Amino acid sequence: MKSISLLTLLIFISFTGLAVKTYTPTSSSVSGSAGYCVGATASVITCTYSTCSAGVGTVVGVVDTIKWYRTTVNATTGGTLMSTTISTCSTGSTGTATYTPSTGDVSVYYYYCKISWYGLGLCNGTGLSVCANTAKITVQPPSSPISGTTNVCTGLTVSLSDTTSGGAWSSSNTI
Repeated sequence: MKSISLLTLLIFISFTGLAVKTYTPTSSSVSGSAGYCVGATASVITCTYSTCSAGVGTVVGVVDTIKWYRTTVNATTGGTLMSTTISTCSTGSTGTATYTPSTGDVSVYYYYCKISWYGLGLCNGTGLSVCANTAKITVQPPSSPISGTTNVCTGLTVSLSDTTSGGAWSSSNTI
């Protein structure tokens, strides 16, 4: 099989009159901060990125490498790589990339993504977009069991307790 270099392909496109409109990512931000009990199923966090386009003709989204990172401080640097995926850039004005964070241990983590690409040189030919912010995921331990009487009568007061510190007691059952 004969290989064709990117430069050869661009020269071919130029001389044959084929036109290409290329989309690449630009700025991005993350949403989806939430709190969970340990072991719960988390909702996805989303990186939304704006796109840039150049050229005319056939629409092409460049191949993106999306890397999700996790850190213990609210920063978009110094994180631990959690996931890498390959996708094609959206050919609309915005695109999204998603990740489902782990809730396996009690912690507070901040997630962010980096999107890198190598394009055709028409608009942001090669680049890296680092999210402007993080998504904070807080994982809490389950509360301890509530102890006390199981008989509750109208007009009487009951005492209930648990060993979990903090929090507030409430009841939505009123008579």
